[in-house]
Amino acid sequence: MKVSELFLRLNSTAGRWGQLGRAMLREKVLAAITNGSNNNVRLDSVNETRLTRAVGLAVLRCWAKTVSKSPARLALGWELRLREERRFGVRDRAASNLLCATPVQGSQPGLDVCTDSELIELSAAQVRIAHDIWTGWGEAVPRSDQSVHVYTDGSFVACDDPQRPSSSWAVVVRDRWLDDNFAGVPSDEQELARHTGHAGGVTRYGSSIAVTRGIYPAELQAIARALAMFPLSAKLHVHSDSESAIMAVRAFEGQCNERKRLRMAARPLLQLIYRLMTLRQSAGGSFEMTHVKAHTRSCNVDSVGNRLADFQANRARQHPDQPRPLRLGQLPLQDCEPHLSVWRPLDRSAEDPSTPRLMLIDDVRRTARVQVRSDALRRCSSRNGVDEQGFIIGHGCIDLGRVVLCHGSSEVQSCLVHVATNSIHFIEPADRGGPIRALCCDDLRCVKPGEPEPLRTLAHVAYCPGEQSRTFGKTLMGALYALIRMERAARHWCYVHPEGRMVLRSFILALFPLPAGASEAEERRHITRAMCGAFTDSQARSAARTLGLDPLEATDPKTDSFFVKFRLQCIEHIHAHFQDLKSHVA
Repeated sequence: MKVSELFLRLNSTAGRWGQLGRAMLREKVLAAITNGSNNNVRLDSVNETRLTRAVGLAVLRCWAKTVSKSPARLALGWELRLREERRFGVRDRAASNLLCATPVQGSQPGLDVCTDSELIELSAAQVRIAHDIWTGWGEAVPRSDQSVHVYTDGSFVACDDPQRPSSSWAVVVRDRWLDDNFAGVPSDEQELARHTGHAGGVTRYGSSIAVTRGIYPAELQAIARALAMFPLSAKLHVHSDSESAIMAVRAFEGQCNERKRLRMAARPLLQLIYRLMTLRQSAGGSFEMTHVKAHTRSCNVDSVGNRLADFQANRARQHPDQPRPLRLGQLPLQDCEPHLSVWRPLDRSAEDPSTPRLMLIDDVRRTARVQVRSDALRRCSSRNGVDEQGFIIGHGCIDLGRVVLCHGSSEVQSCLVHVATNSIHFIEPADRGGPIRALCCDDLRCVKPGEPEPLRTLAHVAYCPGEQSRTFGKTLMGALYALIRMERAARHWCYVHPEGRMVLRSFILALFPLPAGASEAEERRHITRAMCGAFTDSQARSAARTLGLDPLEATDPKTDSFFVKFRLQCIEHIHAHFQDLKSHVA
């Protein structure tokens, strides 16, 4: 909350929290805290203000009060970059906002202003385009009655390498070639990708994106590129297959509250699009957006244009070193923020302050909340000893929690808390002042001479050769086999993996296989999690394909789907097993 308010107020146009707040930040805070490079800075609580406290929480990795000597609190570890204020009478381009304060180019720009320029042949006219002019241009270019139709698209594929671009944008212009030859473009997207000659001489542009991640900002950047590419006096009609991007542009345009605009996702891109739209309307041009369905086999010109834009976006993402045109530059995203921009490291685990960073373009409050939860989950799951509380905690446990919260009874929900914290083997005393006891395994094959009896944790139950644990595993596996047999498509899997030849561990590995090279400790944690139903949704979809089921229908958490029953069956059997053990001990 504090970091979010810091961002909103310092980017505000109000005098008190805007200009005055930025002046205080420069004079009193930035001199002591240098953009996250000093991770050992401790703020003096005697001179601490709300401003310094918010900056410390945002910038430092660890923050603590020095007088109270409280333990260090984990902070966000971000970087704050405050733009220099433009002083009156000073024509310094670096001290101004490049995209909001730089004047519009009135005539056709030269290569000293843009990275590339080209004359395009439309069906009934000609139009010149220019790349990488984000302030708008062509206000004095003669207007044309013909509308320019363009097709925009974005592409994104998750990448393990944080420094490799994972998304791209593309713009296709409806030129004379497309009007004459769209009927000959194949409707199969795979054939179009295999034989690039089908794209022919269509006017298409695209590049990989290094400044953002994800499909949503890629779609918005494609729209912004189309707006900046054509002169302001032109009538522009953009066709996009992203309904969310179109709705976001319209919502930003109709929103009058400054705080709500600053909290919208992909805020800098929406701000840039809105500014280019406003300039186009004031210059006498027009701008219109239309949604077109993606991945269809239709042969009309709009579907073909979208298909070619998707082809170019995928090609630009797969070949990041080959933008079209080659001199194309990256979007200066930091110049889209009014005053203060926030940057996050690509790798949170890296201690080096020079780690590559990405600009935070979404709501600061929501992003901070997600990061705090992610850090807490990572810290808890790092305590992954068999007897420790983080042994089962993970993303699969969160997916299990959603199902139990929606479909489970109060007893099952209470059991899930003990399962997630690996504390279900503890016995609560009848009176609050009594000692807490733990269930232990007294099987001779588990007890080592000279050592105490091992705790009957969930991991121990999964591997214990004792009679009670084997009965639990056989009963649970039988109930899960009964669920599988009820699915007609999964009966072949039951024939290949008969119940009589399986034990619980082999049954789990048949449904949720481990990657090659997994250690014995990783296998034990994996089997224990799956036995509790704490597998991830992606693992559930993979298991659904193994069983021959529809992955989406079998894993839908809102309905009574197959894996909802599967997870509830696991938790209910664990609850019944440990309740029976505790009743005998009592």
